[in-house]
Amino acid sequence: MFRLATSAFGAPLMAARRAATTKTTMPIMSTAARFMSAEAADGAAVASDKHEDLILSLSVPERSLVDAKPVERVTLPGRGGTYGVEKNMPPSVSELRPGVVLVDYGKGETEQFFIPGGFAFCNPNNTITVSAPEGVRLEDIDADRIRGEAEALNQQLASAAKGSREESEALVGLEVYKALGHALNVTV
Repeated sequence: MFRLATSAFGAPLMAARRAATTKTTMPIMSTAARFMSAEAADGAAVASDKHEDLILSLSVPERSLVDAKPVERVTLPGRGGTYGVEKNMPPSVSELRPGVVLVDYGKGETEQFFIPGGFAFCNPNNTITVSAPEGVRLEDIDADRIRGEAEALNQQLASAAKGSREESEALVGLEVYKALGHALNVTV
């Protein structure tokens, strides 16, 4: 059973919630808890579906870059900084910034992908799903093209009016190209 914290507003708030929730004696609980099955609430359903290895799915809208493969570790470019995910990690949702996703399959086999942002969903059953608007293997990126695109965006930024859409588009594009340059050890 969940208890509400008391404060100066505690008594009126609790009375309002009691009146608004039900006319029965049903305890107040979160929206998610109300719709959970008894097995899920106890953790039994989650534990039975748990994988032995960490399973990664890395997808962009048109295809899957890594399709439910077992991995040792995934290193992600989080908004708050780069972080790693291994098996038995707690569930989480994370926004990703432009950067490199490093996939470690174990035994020295790794693969690197560049993404311009996205989201990572770490699930309690040892699966991680990374969803990004675009993604490409780092080895497939042309460094000279990165320099040229970044230069064009710098020119667009220089000629754009302050606060304009052109300025915003140039700044977002430069964030991505700077991250690409950093990943490839190329100055942009």
